[in-house]
Amino acid sequence: MAARQHAFILAGTGSGCGKTTVTLGLLSLLKQRGMRVQPCKVGPDYLDTGWHTAVSGVASRNLDSFMLPEPVLNALFCEQMQRADIAVIEGVMGLYDGFGTDPGYCSTAAMAKQLGCPVILLVDGKAVSTSIAATVMGFQHFDPSLNIAGVIVNRVNSESHYQLLKGAIERYCGLPVLGYVPRVEGVALPERHLGLVTARESLVNQQPWRDFAQTLAQTLDIERLLALSQLTALPAGEWPTLPSPDAGAGLTLALADDEAFNRQSASLPPAADRYEWPQTAAHPDETPASAPSPRRGRNESRQRASIAPSTVANP
Repeated sequence: MAARQHAFILAGTGSGCGKTTVTLGLLSLLKQRGMRVQPCKVGPDYLDTGWHTAVSGVASRNLDSFMLPEPVLNALFCEQMQRADIAVIEGVMGLYDGFGTDPGYCSTAAMAKQLGCPVILLVDGKAVSTSIAATVMGFQHFDPSLNIAGVIVNRVNSESHYQLLKGAIERYCGLPVLGYVPRVEGVALPERHLGLVTARESLVNQQPWRDFAQTLAQTLDIERLLALSQLTALPAGEWPTLPSPDAGAGLTLALADDEAFNRQSASLPPAADRYEWPQTAAHPDETPASAPSPRRGRNESRQRASIAPSTVANP
């Protein structure tokens, strides 16, 4: 592993607590500091990964333990970390929300344990003071074996409000509070009734996100965050044994990719690294003439072994 690599999972108390907005601000800030960022998203969500990619300029990767076995997911994560200084991983829903009521399956907490990454818990500071410590303490005690390394408080009104919240959390929970996120105009993500509007449907103006990053540079202790997120090892992974290259001979794979439907999960390394994709724009009533063929030559077996099933859906 390269020296001084970092990774952390930004987890929330639930959906809508600001995880995506804060993740985007951190990606922009860390990139401005000259770090090679690797954005990721726990689960199959393709809306958040689209925004990660648009703001950071780096393809965000899904970490979906429902679709990918642990050894394969770990191997994919390790491969992405070969080109990164830090992985910024956005959690899904609340920290312990997973498949059904099992917090150890398909949850942000389970992914943190699987990858060996510390959790930074994002909590809402609006209209609350000492009671925020009870919220944090509940997440601590629900699974004492989980490494919740620090806390960030969102929607804080003032410095004095922040100091009140920080004092309560550190006094009663013993966790470091890494800073706060104030209300900032111009960085709200567009939404519709079923969720966020896709980044492809929006003209992403980078300047508000750069400005937001500079605000976070003043309100967050980034050096402390980097110290807490330094990795000592990457998770052990293993590439799967796949069928021979001609196993799918004669079959055609069609991928929908336009403004109406572009849910191609980013679980895999760039397809162009391993496949030659025909650039055929097919008529809606037609089928592309040919499927991609594996490249031959150096490291052929490695290339073939790096292909894994893509994330499609998560119950």
